[in-house]
Amino acid sequence: MGGNPSHFSGDNMPVENLTFAEATEFCRRLSERPEEKINGRVYRVPSTTEWEYACRAGTTTSFSFGDEDWQIDQHAWYNGNAGSPHLGGAKRANAWGLYDMHGNVQEWTFDWLGPYSQGLVTDPLSAKTGLN
Repeated sequence: MGGNPSHFSGDNMPVENLTFAEATEFCRRLSERPEEKINGRVYRVPSTTEWEYACRAGTTTSFSFGDEDWQIDQHAWYNGNAGSPHLGGAKRANAWGLYDMHGNVQEWTFDWLGPYSQGLVTDPLSAKTGLN
């Protein structure tokens, strides 16, 4: 991409200080790579509903690890236990093996508000995500 906009950089550090335009441009360029095109892979910023679904790993609880918010320190970096971004993958993964879904840095989504703002959605493919 020509440079790293992050204030906190290093191996396994999340990219932060990225604009929405930069995030979508990264997805576009990644999609244009020959190996991605050959395999029919197209990348984009997820919807809020898709992000929440992946974050919760298909559960219907408040978090991927259940409803007990006291367990959050084992799973996420957030304002209560971190003042800045931390190495990716330092906390527990969710049931789908995804790390840092509950915190570390703010994520871009293409719709900013989705069906999750009106209640729990258990299947993002059946929710209106703007991808019709």
